[in-house]
Amino acid sequence: ERGDRLAEDHPQAALARLAAADGPGILHDAHWEPAYARALLGAALRRRTFTGPSGTLVPRAYPEGGATAAEVQELPVTVLSAEQSNTSMTFGDRYILKAYRRLEPGLNPDLEIGRFLNSRPTEAHVAVVAASFEYRRHREEPTTLGIVHQFVPNSADTWAYTVAAASRYYEQSLNLDDQSPDEAPPSQPAIELVDAEVPVAFDYVAGEYLTQAELLGCRTAQLHLALSDGSSNRNFQPEPVTVLTQRALYQTMRNGAGRSLRELRRSLKRLPGTTREEADRVLPLAPEILERLRAVTRVDQGLRIRHHGDLHLGQVLTTGRDFVFIDFEGEPTRSLNERRIKRSPLRDVAGMLRSLHYSAYVGIDDLVDRGLAPTEPDPWTRFRPWAEAWSAWAGAAFLRGYLKAAEGTGLVPTDPAQLRACLDAHLLEKALYELTYELSHRPTWARIPMVGIRSLMGG
Repeated sequence: ERGDRLAEDHPQAALARLAAADGPGILHDAHWEPAYARALLGAALRRRTFTGPSGTLVPRAYPEGGATAAEVQELPVTVLSAEQSNTSMTFGDRYILKAYRRLEPGLNPDLEIGRFLNSRPTEAHVAVVAASFEYRRHREEPTTLGIVHQFVPNSADTWAYTVAAASRYYEQSLNLDDQSPDEAPPSQPAIELVDAEVPVAFDYVAGEYLTQAELLGCRTAQLHLALSDGSSNRNFQPEPVTVLTQRALYQTMRNGAGRSLRELRRSLKRLPGTTREEADRVLPLAPEILERLRAVTRVDQGLRIRHHGDLHLGQVLTTGRDFVFIDFEGEPTRSLNERRIKRSPLRDVAGMLRSLHYSAYVGIDDLVDRGLAPTEPDPWTRFRPWAEAWSAWAGAAFLRGYLKAAEGTGLVPTDPAQLRACLDAHLLEKALYELTYELSHRPTWARIPMVGIRSLMGG
């Protein structure tokens, strides 16, 4: 009976139906068995290991986490249903266990960074790591199987919070007297609006969110400052930007851009009409895109540090008053060694700015889903001036908070031209990466990074 319920509620967990002498049953993924989760975390707290013919499972608890074996056995276990590349289970409102699904030998940055920040969780605005699980084979680096964090009470992830705010912003804009979607507040690149006065119309419909965006920028800078304090760990010691590192960075960006644009050309015939029209506008920009990326070779200021690696609004929880950063494993499609490379913190900043741009267009979809805007004519085209204004002014608020908190630290270039060149290159790199991802997984969303690329190129 329990197997039938599991197969119905969580079909992805059911591996096979079994016929046995005592009746039918289900062979299923152990993560959907609460006793398994309790046994795993309990083993860490009791310092138990499990040795098999090929290797050893080594659970480990950390004193900063504050968990006890007795407490864990009493907490209800729930498997989270959110779509993600890992499987997560909560222990009441005290802990969350994340099991990785993409494994390779080596130290996962999620564990490495989490342990490093355990001594300063409040300063870095992160959750404390309570336990971890490694698999050790003879003559191989240990493989990180999972990690346990203290649970962070939150109202939502910041992506959901931001999309809802963007949707309300469009709703409010429709209520402005003598205001149409074509008469949106003016927008420029976010970096040019950091010190600009917010238009009255925009402040009226989105002013509350701008305050939160600025706080989020400040918290991101504080996270980077904590990650760059490598006085006790050489793996976190910041490194200066050099001619050689910038040339290597440009080559990486150029190769990635080439792959993305080739994939776009290959995908043209299967793209829907409005998305294909956007593609026809992007493809001729290839020479200008490469030239814009080349500008990073002229940057000789700022530091290269360990960073989040896959920072976007969905990787931040909002508590209602503040923000907490999660999921430091980096981009799962990259190798562990790639994810541990030190880079400009502006790579994380670009990820957040691109996420704000995404939220602008997904917010339009939410407005349509709520029945407040018609599906014809194309709502993305209709609201694009307002969407670009949202992205620009929310991005400017985020940058203002970030740059103010990072001032005088040497984290990012102090020369405005170098700052702009470095940020633009990382924004383009991120948008091109998004384009490749969307073409492979969500072709209907490929239009968003294409619109972003055109905006970055001044189109």
